[in-house]
Amino acid sequence: MKTKIRNGGKGVLACMLLLFGTVLLQAQQIFTLDDCLAIARKNSLTLRVSAINIRSTEFAQDELKTTALPHLKFGAGVLYAPSSKNFGYDPALSNGGQLAGQVILQQPLYDAGIRRLKSAKLDLELSHLSHEHHFNERDIVFSVKKAFIELLFAQEATSLQQSNAGQLTEYLDLTNRMYHGGNGSYTDVLKTSVQLASARIAVESAKESQDIAKFALTQVMGIPADTALIASGTLENLSITTIDSLGIVVSDSSFTNLELQMAQIEIEKGLVDVELSQSERLPFILLNADAGLLTSFDNLHLPIDDRASMIGASIGLSIEFPLLTWGAIDLRTEQRRLAVEVQQDQKELLRRSILTEQQKTLLQLHTAVSRFDALKQNVRTAEDNYSLTKSKYAAGGSLALEVLSAQQLLVDTRTALLQTESDIRLLLAHLEQISVH
Repeated sequence: MKTKIRNGGKGVLACMLLLFGTVLLQAQQIFTLDDCLAIARKNSLTLRVSAINIRSTEFAQDELKTTALPHLKFGAGVLYAPSSKNFGYDPALSNGGQLAGQVILQQPLYDAGIRRLKSAKLDLELSHLSHEHHFNERDIVFSVKKAFIELLFAQEATSLQQSNAGQLTEYLDLTNRMYHGGNGSYTDVLKTSVQLASARIAVESAKESQDIAKFALTQVMGIPADTALIASGTLENLSITTIDSLGIVVSDSSFTNLELQMAQIEIEKGLVDVELSQSERLPFILLNADAGLLTSFDNLHLPIDDRASMIGASIGLSIEFPLLTWGAIDLRTEQRRLAVEVQQDQKELLRRSILTEQQKTLLQLHTAVSRFDALKQNVRTAEDNYSLTKSKYAAGGSLALEVLSAQQLLVDTRTALLQTESDIRLLLAHLEQISVH
């Protein structure tokens, strides 16, 4: 009977553990890099604002197109002008005032190319906003990739520290057995215990770093902070852009990216502003027409049969052009030319800065790749060294301190390899960021 109860208890315990494990897995949120990028794009307020700015500029383009069409408006007014022998305007001009209600049409016939230039400037502005949208998206992609890589590193570093603690636990069992068997000293047990305690502290520190990395990733994704988030995959299997796929061109003259393209658009907008200033010297011709009621108070004071017609229409042209501006147009034009020169110099400074950053990143990347290859060999050597030293200790051929040193060397070498692998992924992501065009 006791055996049945004991077995039944084990079965209940197994079911409870299975249920707990299922709930725990459901609570955890596993995200791939693509999942994180999709969520970050969806929740990005920066992208939302840039999309609104693009739409607003499109409305401005549509509004400008309407200025080429005839505009109609209704105007009504009453004007009273007193007239007497001692006070008042000339009655022949004032007619005692006027009463009007007219439909007025205005149509520009020649605007000195201002509409065309404004349209060109809006096209450039729309292009700039589109590049800005891609620029913001590029930075979001980099931020997500950086946070995702750092979380992968933190997860694998935690796993590495846990493995280290597991190895030390096994080694502590070995030293205890050898001590109780008379083949080892109690000092070996104490040294191993201290190093195991340090390893467990390192595990807690790694878990803390992992939670901080999770907070950083949720922030760039635009979701609430959650330590249940898990980055899917490993650094080794993470699919990321390679140098060859970026098609990097080192030549100064042919290199371009989003920042340089945006700077060029600003230069072109400045050139349009120069043309707009120059067009202020040209005439502006406007067609004016109206139809409706227009009469004077003097006419209304006449008997009905003697009144002139109140309903009519008129059409005419008006032309405007500056005669004397005291050099204001020339000064404004020169200011805008100087602004363009400043933008051109700023673009060149930006080009030099980006090229320097690109070359520095490439150098760091090549160095990291070489270091990674060397560390892989070092890890294999450190593993062999640890296994051999541990075996010698079990056979009484080495000291416990040598085993602990070999084990720590293995952990340090694995950590350096993991850090270098993370650095390579981060450098590739940064290189992609500054090379996108």
